[in-house]
Amino acid sequence: MNNTTTPNSTLFLDAFTDIEHKLKEICHEQYHMGFLELIRKAQSFNKIVRKFSTDLKEFAELRNAIIHTRRENFVIAEPHDDIVNEIGRIPRFTLRPATC
Repeated sequence: MNNTTTPNSTLFLDAFTDIEHKLKEICHEQYHMGFLELIRKAQSFNKIVRKFSTDLKEFAELRNAIIHTRRENFVIAEPHDDIVNEIGRIPRFTLRPATC
């Protein structure tokens, strides 16, 4: 998934943002709700979110490390290629309608 021009942190954050937006849609969220609360709410009626809930929670921790530990010209937590590929697959899964 990675190429030489886009850092893994950017690819990861883009995928994370896509997931967060989809979770808000799934939960019909009109007000601010934290990511972990979105997961908790969505997994109660969406089997795909339920399946990936542990991964999503771990991705939230990595997202916080990337966002909150930025230096002037770089981030100190650069995700591994495997993690970028893994999170990149989840948005496609969450786009499917819930069948619970």
